[in-house]
Amino acid sequence: AIRINNSISLQNISEFSNVIEVSTLENRQGNVFRVKNDGSIEVLLPTTDLVINVYNILGQRLKTIKPTSTIVRLNEAGDDTRLPNNQVYIIVAGEQRAKIILR
Repeated sequence: AIRINNSISLQNISEFSNVIEVSTLENRQGNVFRVKNDGSIEVLLPTTDLVINVYNILGQRLKTIKPTSTIVRLNEAGDDTRLPNNQVYIIVAGEQRAKIILR
């Protein structure tokens, strides 16, 4: 803020922008969560004792999955509980969390 004649004039430090740039990790075999090109989500678990919870961006739990295998596939074609596209989801499995955007 700049004071001129007892009035305060505010200046922008930079121009306004609605562009957000994000760098993400490469989708490698070792990652716990993988999103495939068809919109399906693969969760790799160390044990079947963990429960997978899927939340929306408001924190409302949408799904709870008790796995029978260490590889769990969500949102596959033909899945009657598919998650809608154009949404952000938070998937929690044990101590691991991922924010996923389905397009």
